Amino acid sequence: MTLLYVTANPKRVEDSYSLQLGKCFLDVFRKNCSDTDIAQLDLFAVNIPPLEKEALAAWERFESSERDIPITNPFVEQFLQAEIVVFVTPLWNMSSPPQVKAYIDQLIIPKKTFCFTEEGIKGLAHDKTIVHIQSCGGVYSEGPLASLEHGNTYLQTIFSLIGVKNYHHVSIEGTSTFPQEVEERFEKAKEETRQLAETLSYNR
Repeated sequence: MTLLYVTANPKRVEDSYSLQLGKCFLDVFRKNCSDTDIAQLDLFAVNIPPLEKEALAAWERFESSERDIPITNPFVEQFLQAEIVVFVTPLWNMSSPPQVKAYIDQLIIPKKTFCFTEEGIKGLAHDKTIVHIQSCGGVYSEGPLASLEHGNTYLQTIFSLIGVKNYHHVSIEGTSTFPQEVEERFEKAKEETRQLAETLSYNR
């Protein structure tokens, strides 16, 4: 089994709640599935190219067959090899870091993760399990900020589009808004992360 661990945070692990939760997930998963091949991808350490005209043309449903050129890239090929993909991100300005969007654009490729049918778009990534571990300075799961969270909602929507049914989200919220509660909130999120890693590892 292959697990792809994708991070998008320039901080050190000890300075980031999301990266600490991600490490917790990996530690539990490694312990239970020692034979798992884990690939790590730091989106702040790689160059993610912008989309080129060939990829944009491939998104056009009614392009002629003369322009039906197979499109691929190393990022989508790596993604396709993984059974579980773990994203670890902070919430910056109500969304994920821009590197995450650039990376996702490299994954949404016709004939790789989706295809066009008579009924519309058909996802091809239904065999994937996606885990999103997130840290938020405010509270976005409920209350007045709920409609302003565009990090996890974007990932959940885009992966649903390409057929992912098994999607999991763990977050620590209020790290800036409620500094006096951070340790308690972190321990709660850490326990949720452990439980999720246990469940996914034992289901393999």
